[in-house]
Amino acid sequence: MRFTRLVSACGLSAWLAVAAVAQDPPKPADTPVKLTNATPGTFRSYIVLDQRTDPKDPKGKRNVTGFEHDLIVANELNPTVAVFCRSDKPDEATAKLVGKMKELNNTYKTIDFGGYVFFPVLGKVYADDPKSKATADALKAWGEAIPVGTVVIGLSEKESAQTKAWTLPETGTSIVFYNKHKVIKRWDLPENGITDEVLTALTAAVTAELKK
Repeated sequence: MRFTRLVSACGLSAWLAVAAVAQDPPKPADTPVKLTNATPGTFRSYIVLDQRTDPKDPKGKRNVTGFEHDLIVANELNPTVAVFCRSDKPDEATAKLVGKMKELNNTYKTIDFGGYVFFPVLGKVYADDPKSKATADALKAWGEAIPVGTVVIGLSEKESAQTKAWTLPETGTSIVFYNKHKVIKRWDLPENGITDEVLTALTAAVTAELKK
């Protein structure tokens, strides 16, 4: 009788232990954290012009002109304005946007603020597109004439997994301001859509975020 009760007690204890384990809430580390409005991923491009450091300076490690590079990854969690321009012939309004980005870069240079203008306009990847060098040369000449200063220019194909991930419209210009890889504000503008009001709104969004 005692043996039967002992077995029953042991069986009940074992069942309660299993039930307790099964009902324990998951540990915080076991629960994935879902980022709200996070940047959709990387964006690799051929760097047409990077004047953040003198390329002749042996210590100028940031200048990546002439290389395939992912600026989104490289700038890590730092605040960034990434512009995606669907025309390989940037106009005066685009130049004004670059000027505004230069101001922001200078204002927040101590926290490695990033300013990048990507041109996803090629029919193929840079190495395979017969027009890539001519397009790069034209964009470089445009950037040097402004000059773009610390704003980096990148060139890539117009259709890719990257453009789909960033949901880029086929025409116009997209401006994405993000911080710690969370999108703070985005503008998808039609052709000729870069206005003074947009530039003012961009400055206001950056100031509101970084003055917190």
